[in-house]
Amino acid sequence: MASYKITLRNAQGILIPFHSEQQTSLIDALEQSKIQIEFQCREGFCGACRVRL
Repeated sequence: MASYKITLRNAQGILIPFHSEQQTSLIDALEQSKIQIEFQCREGFCGACRVRL
């Protein structure tokens, strides 16, 4: 299975690298990497976890 390297930039400008397996949602990959983000519905409808790609 493919793995993806993802790098986040937090509000302070710090880069946070982590990996995600194929077929894993971004929010699940963040949780598995112990990276906390704001979310509510877990489905993408409410927009609380919205990020710029």
